[in-house]
Amino acid sequence: PIWETQDNWRSYFGDLQRYRAFSAGAGIPFATWMQTFHGENKYRDPSESELRLDIFGAWTFGAKMPQAFTYNAGSSCLFKKTFNGSGDTQLAPAYDWLKRVIHESKMLSPYLVKLRCTDARWIVGKGSEYPWGVAPWQFDKDLPQLRGFTVDNTSTRNNRQPADVALGFFKPLEEGKNERWIMVTKALADKTAASNLCAQKITLNLVLENG
Repeated sequence: PIWETQDNWRSYFGDLQRYRAFSAGAGIPFATWMQTFHGENKYRDPSESELRLDIFGAWTFGAKMPQAFTYNAGSSCLFKKTFNGSGDTQLAPAYDWLKRVIHESKMLSPYLVKLRCTDARWIVGKGSEYPWGVAPWQFDKDLPQLRGFTVDNTSTRNNRQPADVALGFFKPLEEGKNERWIMVTKALADKTAASNLCAQKITLNLVLENG
Protein backbone atom coordinates (compact mmCIF):
# COMPACT_ATOMS: atom_id res chain seq x y z
CA PRO A 1 0.00 0.00 0.00
CA ILE A 2 2.97 2.35 0.40
CA TRP A 3 3.73 4.16 -2.85
CA GLU A 4 6.32 6.77 -3.77
CA THR A 5 3.82 9.47 -4.64
CA GLN A 6 0.93 8.72 -2.29
CA ASP A 7 -0.39 6.29 0.26
CA ASN A 8 -2.83 3.67 -0.93
CA TRP A 9 -4.56 2.56 2.25
CA ARG A 10 -8.03 2.85 0.74
CA SER A 11 -7.16 0.20 -1.84
CA TYR A 12 -5.20 -1.91 0.67
CA PHE A 13 -8.04 -2.25 3.14
CA GLY A 14 -10.45 -2.81 0.28
CA ASP A 15 -8.28 -5.75 -0.82
CA LEU A 16 -8.19 -7.07 2.75
CA GLN A 17 -11.98 -6.94 2.82
CA ARG A 18 -12.25 -8.89 -0.46
CA TYR A 19 -9.85 -11.61 0.61
CA ARG A 20 -11.46 -11.80 4.04
CA ALA A 21 -14.75 -12.56 2.28
CA PHE A 22 -13.11 -15.06 -0.10
CA SER A 23 -11.45 -16.95 2.75
CA ALA A 24 -14.66 -17.01 4.80
CA GLY A 25 -16.58 -18.41 1.85
CA ALA A 26 -13.97 -21.11 1.26
CA GLY A 27 -13.49 -21.89 4.94
CA ILE A 28 -9.72 -21.37 4.82
CA PRO A 29 -7.38 -18.73 6.33
CA PHE A 30 -5.61 -16.12 4.24
CA ALA A 31 -2.17 -14.51 4.43
CA THR A 32 -0.80 -11.11 3.43
CA TRP A 33 2.44 -9.61 2.22
CA MET A 34 4.29 -7.18 4.48
CA GLN A 35 5.73 -4.25 2.55
CA THR A 36 9.34 -4.46 3.65
CA PHE A 37 10.72 -3.35 0.29
CA HIS A 38 11.05 -0.48 -2.16
CA GLY A 39 11.61 -0.26 -5.89
CA GLU A 40 10.11 -0.34 -9.39
CA ASN A 41 9.96 3.47 -9.25
CA LYS A 42 6.65 2.94 -7.48
CA TYR A 43 7.11 1.65 -3.94
CA ARG A 44 9.00 3.23 -1.05
CA ASP A 45 10.10 1.96 2.34
CA PRO A 46 7.45 2.30 5.05
CA SER A 47 7.76 4.44 8.13
CA GLU A 48 7.32 2.80 11.53
CA SER A 49 3.69 3.92 11.76
CA GLU A 50 2.97 2.65 8.24
CA LEU A 51 4.58 -0.73 8.88
CA ARG A 52 2.48 -1.17 12.02
CA LEU A 53 -0.71 -0.24 10.19
CA ASP A 54 0.18 -2.65 7.37
CA ILE A 55 0.43 -5.60 9.78
CA PHE A 56 -2.08 -4.80 12.53
CA GLY A 57 -4.58 -3.74 9.90
CA ALA A 58 -4.30 -7.23 8.41
CA TRP A 59 -4.96 -8.81 11.83
CA THR A 60 -8.04 -6.61 12.22
CA PHE A 61 -9.44 -7.91 8.93
CA GLY A 62 -8.81 -11.53 9.87
CA ALA A 63 -5.50 -12.38 8.20
CA LYS A 64 -3.65 -15.25 9.88
CA MET A 65 -0.09 -14.97 8.56
CA PRO A 66 2.11 -12.14 7.21
CA GLN A 67 4.98 -12.81 4.82
CA ALA A 68 7.86 -10.55 3.79
CA PHE A 69 7.76 -10.09 0.03
CA THR A 70 11.52 -9.81 0.10
CA TYR A 71 13.95 -10.42 2.94
CA ASN A 72 17.57 -9.46 2.27
CA ALA A 73 17.56 -8.61 -1.42
CA GLY A 74 18.73 -5.17 -2.52
CA SER A 75 15.23 -3.75 -2.28
CA SER A 76 14.75 -4.70 1.38
CA CYS A 77 14.17 -1.97 3.96
CA LEU A 78 15.39 -4.22 6.79
CA PHE A 79 19.13 -4.04 6.07
CA LYS A 80 21.51 -1.26 5.06
CA LYS A 81 23.53 -3.20 2.50
CA THR A 82 23.11 -6.56 0.83
CA PHE A 83 25.35 -6.83 -2.25
CA ASN A 84 28.75 -6.02 -0.73
CA GLY A 85 29.09 -9.12 1.39
CA SER A 86 27.33 -7.76 4.47
CA GLY A 87 24.10 -9.61 3.72
CA ASP A 88 21.82 -9.26 6.71
CA THR A 89 24.50 -8.21 9.21
CA GLN A 90 23.96 -4.44 8.96
CA LEU A 91 20.50 -3.74 10.33
CA ALA A 92 18.36 -0.83 9.27
CA PRO A 93 15.90 0.81 11.70
CA ALA A 94 12.99 -1.03 10.03
CA TYR A 95 14.43 -4.33 11.29
CA ASP A 96 13.85 -3.30 14.90
CA TRP A 97 10.42 -1.90 14.03
CA LEU A 98 9.40 -5.22 12.51
CA LYS A 99 10.92 -7.18 15.40
CA ARG A 100 8.74 -5.22 17.83
CA VAL A 101 5.60 -5.62 15.71
CA ILE A 102 6.15 -9.39 15.44
CA HIS A 103 6.69 -9.62 19.22
CA GLU A 104 3.40 -7.82 19.87
CA SER A 105 1.64 -9.95 17.24
CA LYS A 106 2.85 -13.14 18.94
CA MET A 107 1.22 -11.93 22.15
CA LEU A 108 -2.09 -11.67 20.28
CA SER A 109 -1.61 -14.98 18.48
CA PRO A 110 -3.03 -17.33 21.17
CA TYR A 111 -6.33 -15.49 20.85
CA LEU A 112 -6.46 -14.71 17.13
CA VAL A 113 -5.75 -18.29 16.04
CA LYS A 114 -8.93 -19.38 17.85
CA LEU A 115 -11.12 -16.76 16.19
CA ARG A 116 -12.55 -16.13 12.74
CA CYS A 117 -13.29 -12.65 11.45
CA THR A 118 -16.98 -12.32 10.63
CA ASP A 119 -16.98 -8.69 9.53
CA ALA A 120 -14.85 -5.57 9.26
CA ARG A 121 -16.14 -2.02 9.46
CA TRP A 122 -14.72 1.46 9.26
CA ILE A 123 -14.93 4.73 11.17
CA VAL A 124 -14.02 7.45 8.68
CA GLY A 125 -11.91 10.37 9.81
CA LYS A 126 -11.90 14.01 8.87
CA GLY A 127 -11.05 14.49 5.19
CA SER A 128 -10.86 10.76 4.51
CA GLU A 129 -12.85 8.20 2.52
CA TYR A 130 -14.08 4.70 3.22
CA PRO A 131 -11.92 1.88 1.83
CA TRP A 132 -13.43 0.18 -1.19
CA GLY A 133 -16.08 -2.31 -0.12
CA VAL A 134 -15.74 -1.62 3.62
CA ALA A 135 -18.99 -0.48 5.19
CA PRO A 136 -19.22 2.17 7.91
CA TRP A 137 -19.79 1.08 11.46
CA GLN A 138 -23.36 1.28 12.65
CA PHE A 139 -25.33 -0.21 15.48
CA ASP A 140 -26.08 -3.72 14.26
CA LYS A 141 -25.71 -7.43 14.84
CA ASP A 142 -21.89 -7.49 14.79
CA LEU A 143 -21.72 -6.39 18.40
CA PRO A 144 -25.03 -5.04 19.73
CA GLN A 145 -23.36 -4.07 23.00
CA LEU A 146 -21.38 -1.42 21.11
CA ARG A 147 -23.56 1.68 21.11
CA GLY A 148 -21.12 4.34 19.96
CA PHE A 149 -17.60 5.71 20.04
CA THR A 150 -15.49 8.84 20.17
CA VAL A 151 -12.17 9.38 18.37
CA ASP A 152 -9.73 11.96 19.70
CA ASN A 153 -6.57 12.69 17.73
CA THR A 154 -3.88 13.31 20.34
CA SER A 155 -1.16 13.88 17.74
CA THR A 156 -0.34 16.73 15.35
CA ARG A 157 -1.00 14.61 12.24
CA ASN A 158 -4.13 15.01 10.10
CA ASN A 159 -4.31 18.64 11.28
CA ARG A 160 -5.19 17.32 14.75
CA GLN A 161 -8.53 16.13 13.39
CA PRO A 162 -9.97 12.66 14.15
CA ALA A 163 -8.58 10.10 11.71
CA ASP A 164 -9.72 6.69 10.48
CA VAL A 165 -10.30 3.66 12.70
CA ALA A 166 -10.63 0.01 11.60
CA LEU A 167 -12.93 -2.40 13.43
CA GLY A 168 -12.76 -6.18 13.15
CA PHE A 169 -15.46 -8.46 14.56
CA PHE A 170 -14.71 -12.06 15.50
CA LYS A 171 -16.37 -15.25 16.70
CA PRO A 172 -14.72 -18.39 18.12
CA LEU A 173 -13.86 -21.11 15.63
CA GLU A 174 -15.52 -23.69 17.85
CA GLU A 175 -19.24 -23.83 17.30
CA GLY A 176 -21.60 -23.37 20.19
CA LYS A 177 -19.76 -20.51 21.86
CA ASN A 178 -21.75 -17.31 22.09
CA GLU A 179 -18.73 -15.04 22.48
CA ARG A 180 -18.10 -11.92 20.41
CA TRP A 181 -14.69 -10.33 20.05
CA ILE A 182 -13.69 -6.97 18.61
CA MET A 183 -10.33 -5.61 17.46
CA VAL A 184 -9.86 -1.85 17.20
CA THR A 185 -6.95 -0.41 15.21
CA LYS A 186 -6.19 3.23 14.62
CA ALA A 187 -5.61 3.82 10.93
CA LEU A 188 -3.59 7.01 11.29
CA ALA A 189 -0.10 6.71 9.83
CA ASP A 190 2.41 9.14 8.38
CA LYS A 191 5.32 8.56 6.02
CA THR A 192 7.70 10.48 8.30
CA ALA A 193 6.42 9.52 11.75
CA ALA A 194 6.60 6.75 14.28
CA SER A 195 3.38 5.27 15.59
CA ASN A 196 3.52 7.17 18.90
CA LEU A 197 3.45 10.40 16.90
CA CYS A 198 0.20 9.30 15.21
CA ALA A 199 -1.69 8.54 18.40
CA GLN A 200 -5.46 8.52 18.74
CA LYS A 201 -7.62 7.96 21.81
CA ILE A 202 -10.58 5.77 20.89
CA THR A 203 -13.37 5.38 23.45
CA LEU A 204 -16.05 2.72 23.00
CA ASN A 205 -19.49 3.06 24.52
CA LEU A 206 -20.37 -0.50 25.59
CA VAL A 207 -23.58 -1.57 27.27
CA LEU A 208 -23.04 -4.93 28.97
CA GLU A 209 -26.03 -7.04 29.88
CA ASN A 210 -26.16 -9.32 32.90
CA GLY A 211 -26.32 -13.05 32.23
